[in-house]
Amino acid sequence: MLDWREREARNQSVFRELNEWIRDENETRFGADRRLDRYLCECGDGACTCSISLTGHEYETVRTSPTMFAIAINHENPESDHVVSENPRFATIETCFGEARLIALASNPRS
Repeated sequence: MLDWREREARNQSVFRELNEWIRDENETRFGADRRLDRYLCECGDGACTCSISLTGHEYETVRTSPTMFAIAINHENPESDHVVSENPRFATIETCFGEARLIALASNPRS
């Protein structure tokens, strides 16, 4: 049985994978000159339905590390996430601890 940290890490990874699909679809349909794209919040709450807006550059910056995720403001879990940066539209967190970090690394769609 998964503990809550593993469950949150798996949820983050699923949202990240869906966002990769969204990014690919947006580039195919609308080209690279878009100002903002809407993505799913990549927090650990599997029931979260919040969306966030990122520029292409912001999205790619989050994806530079397999342990970083883009989330809605105040959706971080201070027991497992470290806030790397925040702006009015979204926050970037890093999953730094134990099994959650390993899951983030292993499930990186860009590896």
